[in-house]
Amino acid sequence: MNRTLLPELVERIGQTAVAKGLDVSAPAIAKAVKTGRIIFVIENDDGTMTGEELRPFPSRPGLMRGTNSASSGRARVDDQNTC
Repeated sequence: MNRTLLPELVERIGQTAVAKGLDVSAPAIAKAVKTGRIIFVIENDDGTMTGEELRPFPSRPGLMRGTNSASSGRARVDDQNTC
């Protein structure tokens, strides 16, 4: 079993081979590489491939990191009404 970053595997065996191994289209592989997604491909001992993506949690588009304002959807403790 071998775990490799997607761009490295594409460079080694080619975009078409990776796409076939993951059962996706070649343009999907190209887009994932181009946008910088952190995807690991696991080459299993039986020759199959599995993809795993590393993403921040929670992963919400447009949410700026490091902010803790009410507009982020999270209430601070001092903003909540207490009885």
